[in-house]
Amino acid sequence: MLTEEPKEKLKAILSKEALSISLPGDPKTKLRPRFARNKRRVRTFDPQSDDKETTRWQIKSRVGAMEPLKGPLGLSVICVFSTPKSKNKEDFHIVKPDLDNLIKWVGDVGNGILWYDDKQIIKINALKIYGEEPKTIITVSKVFDWNYNN
Repeated sequence: MLTEEPKEKLKAILSKEALSISLPGDPKTKLRPRFARNKRRVRTFDPQSDDKETTRWQIKSRVGAMEPLKGPLGLSVICVFSTPKSKNKEDFHIVKPDLDNLIKWVGDVGNGILWYDDKQIIKINALKIYGEEPKTIITVSKVFDWNYNN
C-alpha cells in the first residue's frame, strides 16, 4: 500500500507541458506479423510497413525537427471513428478494432519521433468514440521527475 507522500505525487503525475497532434483518417491498429514459407525457410514480414512510414511522415511533418522526448511520459490517445448512419454520435465505439491494438500502433509509430522508445510511456489514457470526421488525436506529456523511494 502506498504511503501518503507517494499518493500526493501520483495525483500530480503529469505536467502541464504537453504535445498534441491530430492525424486525419481512420485510426489504424497494430496487426500481427505475417509468415511466408519459401521452400524450407520461413520468412517474417511486417504487412504494415508502408502504412507505418506514411503515419511516421505525418507525425514528423507536424512536430518538425523536434528532439524525441526523454524520461517517463504520459500518453493520451483519442481514436475518432466516423459515425455510421445507424448510430448516434453519443454512442461509444464498442466494436473492432480493439483499443489495445490502436494504442500499440501509436506506440510503434511514435518511436524515434515523439519519444525514443515506447517503453518510456508509463501512463496511458485512451478512448474510442464516434465523430464527424475520423482521426487519431495523440497527446504526449512529460511526467514529473520523482523518485518513489523518497
